[in-house]
Amino acid sequence: MFSNIKNFAPFLKLQQYNNNFLCISLVLLFSVLLVVQKYNTSQTNFILNNFKNIVLFLYTISFVVFLFYFFILFNFKNFLFIKSLVFYNYNYTYLYLNLLDTSSIIIIYLCYIVGFVCLLTLGDRFWTNNYQLSILFIYFLIIINVLVSSHSLFELFVYYELLLLPSILFVHKSGYTKKSQQANVYFFLWTQFGSLLVLSGVLYIVAHVGNTSFSFLKNFNFTKLETYCLYLIFFFGFGIKVPLWPFHFWLIKVHVEAPSGFSIFLSGFLVKSAVFCFYKIILLFSIQSFYILPVILCICGMMDASIKLWIQVDIKKLIAYATVQEMNAIYLLFNFGDSWAINVGLIFLLAHGILSTLMFFLVECLYKRFYSRSLYKIYGVAQLYPNLGISIWGMLILFLGFPGTLKFYAEVQLCMFLLYNDIFLCFIIIFIFIFIGSVGFAKVWFSALYGQPQQTINPQNIKLDLTSEEFLIVSLLFFSSIFPCFFLYLL
Repeated sequence: MFSNIKNFAPFLKLQQYNNNFLCISLVLLFSVLLVVQKYNTSQTNFILNNFKNIVLFLYTISFVVFLFYFFILFNFKNFLFIKSLVFYNYNYTYLYLNLLDTSSIIIIYLCYIVGFVCLLTLGDRFWTNNYQLSILFIYFLIIINVLVSSHSLFELFVYYELLLLPSILFVHKSGYTKKSQQANVYFFLWTQFGSLLVLSGVLYIVAHVGNTSFSFLKNFNFTKLETYCLYLIFFFGFGIKVPLWPFHFWLIKVHVEAPSGFSIFLSGFLVKSAVFCFYKIILLFSIQSFYILPVILCICGMMDASIKLWIQVDIKKLIAYATVQEMNAIYLLFNFGDSWAINVGLIFLLAHGILSTLMFFLVECLYKRFYSRSLYKIYGVAQLYPNLGISIWGMLILFLGFPGTLKFYAEVQLCMFLLYNDIFLCFIIIFIFIFIGSVGFAKVWFSALYGQPQQTINPQNIKLDLTSEEFLIVSLLFFSSIFPCFFLYLL
């Protein structure tokens, strides 16, 4: 097998070359920015005005190279005698051969899609003074590439922190109210508390084992007590970042107060990278059966968020609780200690990353037209803006798991797994998702779509329906929710 992989070494190094390209681009962009900011000429102003377009161009080139790498990896999968792209990273030798598993492909794919939408969303209302933030998206791509290629637990922790700390700067620079800065404090304190827990687990392993290499830790025999304690430390450490119930209030606060562009980045990518890190860690312990405490907390989080969906009048807060509900469900799957459940969790992770991006982007579209996120001021969307109304209907179809979408595939696999293992637990989760969560979520959106206006609307104040750029973004996200299903059926 390894001789076959070496035959494709030039192709498998594409991702490494792509990362080098991003590093060079980051240095050049930063240098150009430092130079042009010192001068106030027509040429420098032209560069600054088109700075976002330059970043988007480099972003697109890198994305095309990544897609080429993915298609090569997918087409040569059978030739390399790899039956599943998800679990071959149990053998960490593959990391040294530039061969990424499906979990790594998913998290990089989300970084590209979410970053692209976030760049365009921030460009609408906050780009005049914060165009420098576009450099951060190139930086995030570089860090996520080295994160998925990390060979040790310590590297994994350091690279994740390198993702997290600039995100705090992101909120600080793009926030436009005092409450957004207060939310940034919550964001910093809670995520760093989770990092402290993770760091304590890493330091214990360093002191006790003396090595944090994945390949070494995979073959190290921890005692049952050590395994249980370390598992809980990492569970809560990354769970706070997911966020796990009852530590989720910082996420609600940040979503409500931060710009929609950052909400897209936070929900669509950053919390997903925390789940990815937890996934890499549980592979080290080879848990064969679940622990009852993590399962109970995740189910309580799903129930709490589902109930709160019924009483929300802020559309963005509604989506924040919907995110908490589904992230607790995804985190639950990674705690069953079963390869089937983890496989479903990875697909669910991809589906929710794209769906949450679409939901927060639609909130931004509504805000630009109604200047509010309150249901008391958002009404009759289907009549006033037919294309936007259709987009919201499409989002609801994706959220409810229409056949042929990623979420439908994940939900069917989830039900099959639960029916095979525990019928009672399957009934509880289906009841929470469908009869509580999905109905409450759809009820609020129906009020926005078909609610009657409480005051007379001046036709001159009605903005146009979806612009061409907004329509392009919505179409991209719909396509991203359906296109990966073809590969899932072929795997």
